[in-house]
Amino acid sequence: MTMSKAAQAALDWPRAMDVMKTEVVTVAATMQLADAERLLSEHQISGVPVTDEAGRIVGVLSMKDLLECRSQDVGGWADRSRGFYEMTGEESLSYVGGEEPDWASDTVAEVMTAQVHAVPCETSLPEVARQMIRLGVHRLLVTEQGRYVGLISSFDVLGALGRVSRAAG
Repeated sequence: MTMSKAAQAALDWPRAMDVMKTEVVTVAATMQLADAERLLSEHQISGVPVTDEAGRIVGVLSMKDLLECRSQDVGGWADRSRGFYEMTGEESLSYVGGEEPDWASDTVAEVMTAQVHAVPCETSLPEVARQMIRLGVHRLLVTEQGRYVGLISSFDVLGALGRVSRAAG
């Protein structure tokens, strides 16, 4: 039986399991946002899976979630009606880290995205990219036989697709 060019090309693409990260930083749903933000900054990552008390993944916390939370803090730096230089001294201290803003004591569970998106480990990278675009997300969990085994980000996909393109000439 001969295989179509499209079917052959799909077999040649790297799969999610080929580029996923298996050592994934996670945060507890009960963690305070200020601590979660520090963790993201320390690890230079833009999002993490969120776990419950039993270690099950119950959501994802992204920089987008944190920015949306901050933008609702009308007394703090994200008050869009005024610029930084128009803030009171107290507000500007909050902006530069002199005091923790109101949202800092909120927990991850209060702002995380509760919907978890995943792809099977055998999924080709072009399909992973299509899923990310369709869902409007920058990271997907990777599953094998119903278990989470890793995480793949849009940076992982773009890097791997770029390597494939360069190798193809």
